[in-house]
Amino acid sequence: MIITLIAFLMILSAYCLCLIGDYLKKDMIITLPLMMVFDALIIFTYYKVGASKLELASGILIGTISKIIVFLLYQKHLRDE
Repeated sequence: MIITLIAFLMILSAYCLCLIGDYLKKDMIITLPLMMVFDALIIFTYYKVGASKLELASGILIGTISKIIVFLLYQKHLRDE
């Protein structure tokens, strides 16, 4: 259950950052650290809750793969240009 929650929150943060990136257009210097902060907060929250290392690692792996898919789909279909 924790694995899916971590992955879902990482996907949600990726989509939100895509929307923020469209709003800010050329200021990628802002969105990249923002993504790292969001991911760090997600991981730190579940670390403090007491999730095992395997659950954290699996959630991060699935979340990262899912984020790449979200970024690719967003670039292909939803980008406003």
